[in-house]
Amino acid sequence: MSDREEQAKKLTAAIAGLEAQRAALGDAVVEPALAALRDQLSELKTSARDGVTGDERKIVTIVFADITGFTALAEKLDAEEVRTLINACFECLVPIVQKYAGTIDKFIGDEIMALFGAPVAHEDDPERALRASLEMMDAIEVFNRARGTHLGMHIGVNTGPVVAGSVGAHGRRDYSVMGDAVNLAARLVDASESGEIFVGPATHRRTANLFGFQKIPPVKVKGKEEPVAVHRLVGRAAAPKPMRGIEGLRSSLVGRDKELQEIQSALSGLQRGHGSIVAIVGEAGLGKSRLVAETRALLPENVAWAEGRALSYTAGMSYWLAREILRDLLGLKAEASSVEIGMELRKSVETEINDEVIDVYPYLSRLFDIDLADAMEERVKFLGAQALQARILEAFRIYIRARSLRKPLVLIWEDLHWCDPSSLQVLEALLPLTREGPLMVLWVSRLTD
Repeated sequence: MSDREEQAKKLTAAIAGLEAQRAALGDAVVEPALAALRDQLSELKTSARDGVTGDERKIVTIVFADITGFTALAEKLDAEEVRTLINACFECLVPIVQKYAGTIDKFIGDEIMALFGAPVAHEDDPERALRASLEMMDAIEVFNRARGTHLGMHIGVNTGPVVAGSVGAHGRRDYSVMGDAVNLAARLVDASESGEIFVGPATHRRTANLFGFQKIPPVKVKGKEEPVAVHRLVGRAAAPKPMRGIEGLRSSLVGRDKELQEIQSALSGLQRGHGSIVAIVGEAGLGKSRLVAETRALLPENVAWAEGRALSYTAGMSYWLAREILRDLLGLKAEASSVEIGMELRKSVETEINDEVIDVYPYLSRLFDIDLADAMEERVKFLGAQALQARILEAFRIYIRARSLRKPLVLIWEDLHWCDPSSLQVLEALLPLTREGPLMVLWVSRLTD
């Protein structure tokens, strides 16, 4: 990875981290800092584009997001009002692309073309593109409610090889990408209807384990002799698992007998009321996730299991990994609303620790932006950032201790090398509980420098 790419990743993570702290710090503090970081990132990307002297071949995920409904509005509003509305809509959508380290390639009327993987590439660009697409769909609904409009959106996503570089004539060159993968993404958005996200075959292969898809009849698109296999994206998978190896092919785990025996011994101890800490650390591709899968296969019926996975772009998002584990413990669906989350969390806390609800529920609810009743809100509204963090850590400790004492519990922290600092503090707070009862904490991480 070049120095420029590394710097861009750090700036993007810093921007995401500030956004995550907006509620605690306030707009007056966050906005000036964000403006400075975004200016730095913009200058970095501009210098990257200006410095391109030749074409570069890359694997890129391309997103075309077309907003519908402006034509009908143009019949009621004058051109200036329509332009203002379009720009306001773009203001809602562009930060979502940037949140996942995507790049806005261009605006084409009321359509956005975004790139994930150029100029800066990440190993999970297809996943980032689909997460951004889902959030843009949600953002349009929020925009409509706030503005009283009836706009729609349909999206086409595809992954494939492109040629990236400067495009244009002397005096006006812009960084862009060209290739068949771009053309197919554009055809997919044309083939989709409002509210749909059509995903090309290469993107689907790379993300099938992370999202919910609906297979639809192959689509005949311009420029292709044969119909294209297309999937409709319907949402995040309830319990996404990292994909390793070849889908549908499973073989016996070789050379890991010692590790499996140690894990099996820890699970046996768990049933006798003894906790443990297990760390699986190694280079990428050495079977760490497979070892976790084998561990789950060994799990006795009377032992509970919850897991979360950090992602390469969540290191700056406070409590991301801890929140994912809590979601799994609560059995939440990916599309659960804040109201549904609040109900499930309250019910679980009351079941596990009824006499300490006031010490747990208000603080864990902060991880999900749940609206609290006045009495609960009073517990948190005047706390400073450090005091709130201390209460959140204690609430986690109380809740997990109660869950593990009722039923032996295994908590899996996957891809810990990408973990956000707040979740690491939660993990640290939970480790002593492994000496008090049947709690196994297992984390998976790559070797880091």
